[in-house]
Amino acid sequence: MLVAAIPVKAKEDISTDDYIGFYGMDPETFDYLYTYKTVDSAHFANFIDGLLEHDEYGNLVGAMATSWESNEDKTVWRFKLREGVHWYTDEGVDYGEVIADDFVTGLWHAADFQSQTLYLVQPLIKNLDAYVKGEVPFSEVGVRAIDDYTLEYELTQPTPYFPTMTTYSILLPVNRSFLESKGTGCRLGNPDYSTCQFGAVKPESILYNGAYFLKNFTSKSTIEYVANPNYWDTGSPDLNWRLSSDRALSVISYFVKANFNPVRLSASGYGQYHPILPNITEQNRSMNRRVEINMVTPEFAESGKSSF
Repeated sequence: MLVAAIPVKAKEDISTDDYIGFYGMDPETFDYLYTYKTVDSAHFANFIDGLLEHDEYGNLVGAMATSWESNEDKTVWRFKLREGVHWYTDEGVDYGEVIADDFVTGLWHAADFQSQTLYLVQPLIKNLDAYVKGEVPFSEVGVRAIDDYTLEYELTQPTPYFPTMTTYSILLPVNRSFLESKGTGCRLGNPDYSTCQFGAVKPESILYNGAYFLKNFTSKSTIEYVANPNYWDTGSPDLNWRLSSDRALSVISYFVKANFNPVRLSASGYGQYHPILPNITEQNRSMNRRVEINMVTPEFAESGKSSF
């Protein structure tokens, strides 16, 4: 639930739902398949989910993959993908489902552009080294989409720790049609840095399947994220709170554009709290996802009273 209220509010007040931090350097690229630099990954880690990830205790858990298994000697690994997870543009437009081919495309693009982390997997994934050297087509490289929700890697040696390696950015997914729409130099098998705009440092240069979209990047000034309202893992109270806050702030933005004095505007997100119905069915939850707008007098706002 979220609330957009309109009291008198001191300019210096900042909502406790917002996280405000500082950064020392601009990111250089959002081509997460190419870069190895922390100044870049510190941001795109919030935008893109791969097969697996580490939880807060360091345990390896599924993200885009729901299960994984290997053959007996650990040279072939298969991952079953989570169904129903979609790519979105920076404006929240649905760009299609995340499928196994996106991971094939990601490695192909990384190899074409000589990724800064290519050395991590080049000798390990079957025929990847030969492809980089121009000896075989990419179709002979040991990564394949068995179907839309089954991804397979074939390795050159037993690798029991390969699931951990899937957290490396070089093995992240990218939508093929979106990638190739970013310039002739982005076409698979025909790379050209000068005519490929995928990963340029601007919100619209990538798609998002992670918890946040890049809303604003102003060099040496501002990097602003907004929560992905369709994120597959929306069960945590913290993310629910941030989603409701983002929706409330969008209402405030509307009023500001309508020439309301921003000093008189305030927004609060309540996450799963203050429901009008029990959160036990999808219909009830849809009713609870609402915006309430309260008009209050300056005297009421200054009293510090709650409208609940």
